[in-house]
Amino acid sequence: MALQKSVEQNNGIIVTYHRVIQIYINQVSKNVSITVGSYLSKEIRDVNKSPVINKNYILESSDFDTYFTDSVLLTADKSSVKQAYLYLKTLNEFSNAIDC
Repeated sequence: MALQKSVEQNNGIIVTYHRVIQIYINQVSKNVSITVGSYLSKEIRDVNKSPVINKNYILESSDFDTYFTDSVLLTADKSSVKQAYLYLKTLNEFSNAIDC
């Protein structure tokens, strides 16, 4: 699973394929960090090239209950990775991104 959307970086490089590469969840402190690797394209990722950029996204504690509580994650067909993508799509950077 990944997201597809053209996003211009500060250096002018446009990345189009974004993949969650790490999720850190602390259920006690309701702290979540999602690391996304962004690639020039899906084809570049498919040949195991490194991402152009890795970026961390920290959830607001108010979003934790919506996406990462045990009750949400234990619901059928929900995983922390799927929930991470759902959360990312609420951010301006990934609004209107396509699941791929």
